[in-house]
Amino acid sequence: MNKIKRQWEENKNIKQSKKKQTPRENGIKNIIKKTKKALTKKQKKDTTQRRWNNEEIEFLKNNFKHKTDKQIGNSLNRNERSVINKRINLNLKKRSNILLEK
Repeated sequence: MNKIKRQWEENKNIKQSKKKQTPRENGIKNIIKKTKKALTKKQKKDTTQRRWNNEEIEFLKNNFKHKTDKQIGNSLNRNERSVINKRINLNLKKRSNILLEK
């Protein structure tokens, strides 16, 4: 008897939690038939990554010693993290005693 009562309470709680969503969330979820979590996961996957072409790699090799990663990224229309990862991948190391301009 207690088991049945517990299941009934759980079902009641689930129904109440569904009612707490906004009408917009419910509408979108019903149209697409996906949960909010699944939709946000899909959004994160949709970011596209451009491949590095030969000109960009040469620019990086020629400028990594006297420009910051951020400056190189701005020149190549890439973010700083992308430049750092590519520089590490190419084994281009900056010396720690070089003064970096901001």
